[in-house]
Amino acid sequence: QDTERLADWLSARGFKAAALHGDIPQSLRERTVDHIKQGVIDILVATDVVARGLDVPRITHVFNYDIPFDVESYIHRIGRTGRAGRKGKAILLVRTNQIRMLRTIERVTKSSMEEI
Repeated sequence: QDTERLADWLSARGFKAAALHGDIPQSLRERTVDHIKQGVIDILVATDVVARGLDVPRITHVFNYDIPFDVESYIHRIGRTGRAGRKGKAILLVRTNQIRMLRTIERVTKSSMEEI
């Protein structure tokens, strides 16, 4: 799983990170979610399927490691940050061959992405 490899890479560099994906047993998923809520984990690397329904307060950043295949998924992903009047940042990593989808997201959401 890419999520586990990325979480392991972040952990090896001193970040408190964990992965969530569909192959992880439910008990471990629940423990991981509790750890993120308690501040034991700072970075959660999650797949779209597992992230649905995830309610964690005070998320300040959402990093999209890959571009979603549809606009609805993108909106769902970035909706995790900046809740309850707080500000948040959504960062989307895009390859050259994904520019077309990026433009679709910009058009549908009526927003333009800032290149960094």
